[in-house]
Amino acid sequence: MGVYKKLKSEDFSFNKIRLHKTFNLDTGSSGINSIQFRSASSANAGSYWKSLRVNYYLSGSNFVKPNIDWTSQTFNNPYHSFGLYDSYIPQHKNKFHPSGSVLSITQKYFGEEIKKNSFVLKDKSNSFNKEIIIKDDGYGNLYSTNATVSSSTNSVSSSDNYVGNIFYNTGIVTITETGSWSGSVKYTDVASQNYSVEFKSTNTLYIQEYNISVKGSELNGTNNPTAKSGSDLGLLANHLTSSGWSPYITTIGLYDDDKNLLVAGRISQPVKKIKWTDLTFKLRFDI
Repeated sequence: MGVYKKLKSEDFSFNKIRLHKTFNLDTGSSGINSIQFRSASSANAGSYWKSLRVNYYLSGSNFVKPNIDWTSQTFNNPYHSFGLYDSYIPQHKNKFHPSGSVLSITQKYFGEEIKKNSFVLKDKSNSFNKEIIIKDDGYGNLYSTNATVSSSTNSVSSSDNYVGNIFYNTGIVTITETGSWSGSVKYTDVASQNYSVEFKSTNTLYIQEYNISVKGSELNGTNNPTAKSGSDLGLLANHLTSSGWSPYITTIGLYDDDKNLLVAGRISQPVKKIKWTDLTFKLRFDI
């Protein structure tokens, strides 16, 4: 008539689930900021260019060898860089110029990272009332879905056609293309006035799960004090001692070796414990 049983290691499993939520932000939203950076500027915009160059486009060093074009030095080096590194499909970084735009999104929106292939930037603030649409390709590169590309044989996000980068785990988005999107509409003006972005956040949920199998001959007792006999809480009340009586399971608890309750899971409706039927319960909780 016991109410406890010892669990085995195979009864326990640990899983994780990645959750995504869609966010829509615009120029007036808190937690998103846009600035046009210029390398020659002595003001705040110049510091943005230096920060991007050192942390994302070089290898963590601001040293430039004399008499050598800085754009050829250590670009795409994976070491000490916040940029993405994939030896098979590398992130393009060959268009980091002295001018461009950078958007920063606060972590409270994107969580662990911006979900790949979920970012969309729209800008319709130009005087020609044309909407520029820019998306990510899942590898840290940005491309325009509605602009003329340099070659019909190349991917729109190739090293020739990409227009900027996205760094998913820090919420940094750069527009580095200095050419024209269409006619007099230039990429350097993107996100300078009215714009909107859409993306999905990423957060990991960690789950512990216990499979609790109960044989018909096990756990046929009860901890309900109203079912006990008088002062002797170890015996069932007289009206419950017939062979046809079975307890109802309402709560499943996990205890340590000293029988201290650690976790309790309440069943949505009582389950009758039948002696000739085996049962399996799944106890799952987030950590």
